[in-house]
Amino acid sequence: MRSAELPRAELLADAAFELVMSRQAAWIALDHQPDTDEVAAYAELVLDLVGLPRPAASR
Repeated sequence: MRSAELPRAELLADAAFELVMSRQAAWIALDHQPDTDEVAAYAELVLDLVGLPRPAASR
């Protein structure tokens, strides 16, 4: 199994990437252009879901 071979940090990075790419694909499919606040809110959600700390500037 691939996940057993990868370090946790790489798995978290992969998870974050997949979440972001799927959201971007949805926005493109819906012809939606999110504003800065919506993008920032989604970025915070992704960081929370994968357990990564938020940058100090966004706290």
